[in-house]
Amino acid sequence: MDKKVIHLIDDDPSMLTSICYFLESEGLDCRCYSSAQDFLKNFKEETPGCIVLDVKMPEVNGIELFDELLKREIRLPVIFFSGHGDLPMAVNVLRKGAFHFLEKPLRPEIFLAAVQEAVKEDERRRAGILSKAQLQKQYEKLTEREKQVLTLIEKGLTNKIIAERKGLSERTIENYRANLYKKLNVRNMDELKTVLKVIEKKKQQVL
Repeated sequence: MDKKVIHLIDDDPSMLTSICYFLESEGLDCRCYSSAQDFLKNFKEETPGCIVLDVKMPEVNGIELFDELLKREIRLPVIFFSGHGDLPMAVNVLRKGAFHFLEKPLRPEIFLAAVQEAVKEDERRRAGILSKAQLQKQYEKLTEREKQVLTLIEKGLTNKIIAERKGLSERTIENYRANLYKKLNVRNMDELKTVLKVIEKKKQQVL
């Protein structure tokens, strides 16, 4: 079984030390980074686990780093923690796909539970991710109608609107959506968008 690693990013050395000590005392492997730049330079995505990220850091803050992770399609679950966070900030990063948002001071039992669940989520994601070749093969098996519906789903249209555009019943579109999710091995829109990005890159490489 692959070793699980908790990637901890914080510019406060004492915070890094205390959190790392706590996680290792619970049997978890922890790697510490003093800045966003340090993390991006040394991070290897193939290592399973999760990312624990402070919001307030100099030069590149946690929110900016998270945006960069999304841009690079780094899929590890991200847990934010902050002593300066507020509800709008938390809602914003959670909508973008962050796994959890915790406020300082961290409560050990809540923090540990969040980290353990994030690691489990990464395991679930990795178990479901198909290779680029597999994704392309699955996409090519779709019918023209399925590809048309998929394009409309990608645009964020509701089942009702898609049904009206294609002259089909809403129930039929619901079935199309369920079948497309199953064929492409995804569970939600975020995973579907990731899969479609991979497929599009594969197409561009062929062209």
